Amino acid sequence: MPVVGAFSKELHDAHSIRILRDWGLLDQKFSEHDIRKARHAYYGSISYIDSMIGRILSTLRATGKDKDTAIVFTSDHGEMMGERGLWMKKHFFERSIRVPMLLRAPWIPAQRVSELVSLCDLLPTFNGITQGAPWESPVEKLEGIDLTTLLNKGNPISTRTIHAEYLAECTEAPIFMICRGQYKYIHSSADPALLFDVQADPHELKNLAQDPAFVDVVTAFESAVKSKWDEELLTQKILLSQRRRNFVIKANAVGAAPPSWNHGEAAGEQVLWYRGGRPMTTSGHTPFCRNW
Repeated sequence: MPVVGAFSKELHDAHSIRILRDWGLLDQKFSEHDIRKARHAYYGSISYIDSMIGRILSTLRATGKDKDTAIVFTSDHGEMMGERGLWMKKHFFERSIRVPMLLRAPWIPAQRVSELVSLCDLLPTFNGITQGAPWESPVEKLEGIDLTTLLNKGNPISTRTIHAEYLAECTEAPIFMICRGQYKYIHSSADPALLFDVQADPHELKNLAQDPAFVDVVTAFESAVKSKWDEELLTQKILLSQRRRNFVIKANAVGAAPPSWNHGEAAGEQVLWYRGGRPMTTSGHTPFCRNW
């Protein structure tokens, strides 16, 4: 069962309320049996992935390729499995954004690194591994770093700053996140700010953004958001993209079956494994507030 159970509406932040409302879950109460069943299914999928990775590793050993192969295991997001009453992802809570990051290579000694890392680190890391030395782009500076540069340093205290943005369902404006040290700051021009001390409060139960004792911390993060993102320009680009996509959708509604943009399927071909082509809910409502 979730460590943090479902919240009442009064305790949720603005974005959580939109997510629950727009997916028809705001007043939905799940039984302990249903929650346990959902979590069992999730852990079952993890076990399945683990077994598939085992097959890959066995093949590498059988072919002798394990001696010169680097393996990186990660994921694109975590999952809210009933914590706070939330499901899926779509928020910057720890359960949603924390992902596994494992790097294994015969020439790398076993060690644990507690530094903050990001999926933006993957490309420079891959390039660093293939070149055998820390990598920097000769053309432009990438946002991420070569993670092999963090090895063999004794696991010091984290010093990096990690940025992320959410521009998808159930948003009224872009949502930005900055992780630095013990703090996580979540900003949106449409919502009150969120600030969590994820070390002292790992379940993110206490929003410090309005606490007078943290005014300086919030001010520093607000300045960092303005420095990192041009929200007005970003919003303009998003709305333009929406108009373009809506134009294509309307055009494809006329005449023959519309083309599939997923993986090269023929027009009209049914894709059973892809959920994007069918409704995501059964409640009859539109699950999107504004699709950024």
